[in-house]
Amino acid sequence: MFRCYSEKIGTNNFLSMRFLFFAVSISLLSGCGTVAKKYAIAPEVTPLSVSAIVGVEKFADVGDSLFVKGFANKHKVLLLKNDMSSTMPGAYRLPFDFSLKRGALLPLYETKNHIHYAASWENCSASHSMLGIVIRPGDSVGIRISKKNGEKEWYVDNSVYNRMNTVWSRKVKADDNVDFEWSEKVVYDEYSEYVDVSFDGFFNNLFHFTLTEINSASKKQKDFKFNPDGDVTRVSFKGLVLDIINADNVGITYKWVKLP
Repeated sequence: MFRCYSEKIGTNNFLSMRFLFFAVSISLLSGCGTVAKKYAIAPEVTPLSVSAIVGVEKFADVGDSLFVKGFANKHKVLLLKNDMSSTMPGAYRLPFDFSLKRGALLPLYETKNHIHYAASWENCSASHSMLGIVIRPGDSVGIRISKKNGEKEWYVDNSVYNRMNTVWSRKVKADDNVDFEWSEKVVYDEYSEYVDVSFDGFFNNLFHFTLTEINSASKKQKDFKFNPDGDVTRVSFKGLVLDIINADNVGITYKWVKLP
């Protein structure tokens, strides 16, 4: 009797341990992260322009903009100058892997205590040996910076994956062997509004240009092609008038005749 009773208790304990291990695995990276209210970061609106002056002869490479007027959003970005792969503690302090490729980390959101700078989706990952990938589109990986003392921390926000607000972090350590640099980046998004004229090259005996018009409601792009007309070819783009002095597949020498 005692032997049978002991075996039964042992089996129950084994099943309980298996259930606990399964529960811990499923709850890993869920429910215990730093929970804080998130606020959008307002970008700085910056005017867009190139040095376009009537009557001044200039040169531009193929692909360059000859005229830009409007505005877009400018962000202060944190440049990660090295690839990074490491671990950080998740639920129950169990570690999981995260990685980032070098590149720009853009400000994504802020909380009461931190500003979060995120890598682009294709430049980051987070995974666990048992659960596989633990982020989904809408989640983010990057650096968060303390508003109080400027201290940097790696963070993984996998709230979409967990369907609850979960943000994991650890301090940036000296043995991470990474460098950072501040920079600025103009971001063309749905709030941008501008007109751009770019030179696409001279081929098939034609001058090629692209006119781009973007505002909050729409984006329009139109290709313009012009035949050479003597030593100087005069062309126009919706009220802008340009003299082409010389052009090839390397660049263009030009002079604006009329600007808005």
